[in-house]
Amino acid sequence: MRELLMRNSTFNRILIAVFLILTTYFVYVMFDNESPVNVADKKLNLGLDLAGGSYFVLEVDTSELADDEEIERALDSNIEVIRNRVDKFGLAEPVIQKKGTKQIIVQLPGIKDPSRAKALLGRTALLEFKLVASSIQQRKAVKGIDKYFAQNQINQIRAIAEKANLAEITDEALKTPFSSYILSNGYIRPEYVEYFRPYVDSLFRQKSAVARGYEVAYLKSDETARLTKGVQFIILKSKSELGGKYLTDASWNFAGNSSNQLQSSNTPEISLVFDRDGAKIFGKVTGDNIGKQLAIVLDNVVYSSPRINSKIPSGKAVITGNFTVEEADDLSNILKHGSLRAPLKIAEERTVGPSLGKDSIEKGKYAGIIGLSIIFIFMLVYYKTAGLFANIALLFNICFILAMLTMFGASLTMPGIAGIILTIGMSVDANVLIFERIKEELKLGKSVGSAIEAGFNRAVITITDANVTTLIAAVVLYSFGSGAIKGFAITLMIGIVGSMFSAIVLVKSMFNSFIIAKKKSKLSI
Repeated sequence: MRELLMRNSTFNRILIAVFLILTTYFVYVMFDNESPVNVADKKLNLGLDLAGGSYFVLEVDTSELADDEEIERALDSNIEVIRNRVDKFGLAEPVIQKKGTKQIIVQLPGIKDPSRAKALLGRTALLEFKLVASSIQQRKAVKGIDKYFAQNQINQIRAIAEKANLAEITDEALKTPFSSYILSNGYIRPEYVEYFRPYVDSLFRQKSAVARGYEVAYLKSDETARLTKGVQFIILKSKSELGGKYLTDASWNFAGNSSNQLQSSNTPEISLVFDRDGAKIFGKVTGDNIGKQLAIVLDNVVYSSPRINSKIPSGKAVITGNFTVEEADDLSNILKHGSLRAPLKIAEERTVGPSLGKDSIEKGKYAGIIGLSIIFIFMLVYYKTAGLFANIALLFNICFILAMLTMFGASLTMPGIAGIILTIGMSVDANVLIFERIKEELKLGKSVGSAIEAGFNRAVITITDANVTTLIAAVVLYSFGSGAIKGFAITLMIGIVGSMFSAIVLVKSMFNSFIIAKKKSKLSI
């Protein structure tokens, strides 16, 4: 192959033409990806560090998982669910990959709303249908909670009240601290939700505090109501009558476009469709419990609890809850793609602003221009005409790298730019090796044509060996690396191919066309 590249001028011309056409086309597309000629809809994507965006490290809660094998399955399943959720944002080249044995890295370059992404990623999306407790069971559960708080939590209740500057709890309220003090107008006070929420969540699920077979759940509320009034609660039967695993589709629409007459026509609602087994279960549950309330629970939050008026055999349900369009869109997306196999918590979060990314691009641009200018001047001064050929080849190599990144839809990152700079050095090094060999041949008294042929023949072995070993290292980096390392490896691999082509084929063809073909007796080198 090496001899073919070195000697077959027809093959070389075809190869150069193909490389130049591809490079020119994709460089043009890179600068104008809206152009009609961009039939493949290609563009050069910018990575997180250049475009701005969000970086998350998500950690799997392994407390309910039995062994390493189950953790591995949960991790793989969660990655697939997150990938489906992220696809809804329509981002270019999001990165979703494992980190260690129980963490997931998520990079979202160009994300406009990091808080929305955060809510979407960490949500378990456990959908359940549970019957609401009867009024008798509701009263019994509240008495049990009051008794538990009166016996065990008075000091903590007082401490929270003092910290939040609330009125001191009265002696009468000490007997029923939950219903007489923590609750206010039917809401759990915001001070106790904020400071006491983790403990309350755990306590409410203890059978000693709540009637056996029942649990306390919170009703959905917006952030404003949560901070001013607090949250409402409801007592549910702890048994799940129907789960999200039977769900086949979830979509949202405005209530005016559906059969639901209870919602305002401009309020979004979410329609659920169950599979055949789910439809049978849903039909039985609704048929056996006419007149009772059935709560629709998502991640332990009750979105609605409609009364069952008749059996529903169709396997269809509607979730209402005063959603915004964005909330309805996100929720239907989450439900459609299933729940997480194991809960996730955000272990690390970073946001890179677009201005920081722009600053990185500007600095990289200036550094590249200065570096290239110095190299161009050096090559022209030291190697004269041969240096001009090397500079042309160097420009081609840079354009080739950017063209290939555009063609494959890859992302350009700061480590990727470092890879480009490294290949620039390697490309110059290859030309220097060739030119020094040619100089040696000229000193031995050979003709210009013979010196060029001998110089290339002797240098190409060293260049090929050096580039192949570097290419192997780049492949290993890409195979076993992640994130920034992969970005560096991709540009390095493309750059190596480009630098070998430009040194062995392009520069040689320029020598053949402008020096040997014209039978020049002197070479400016």
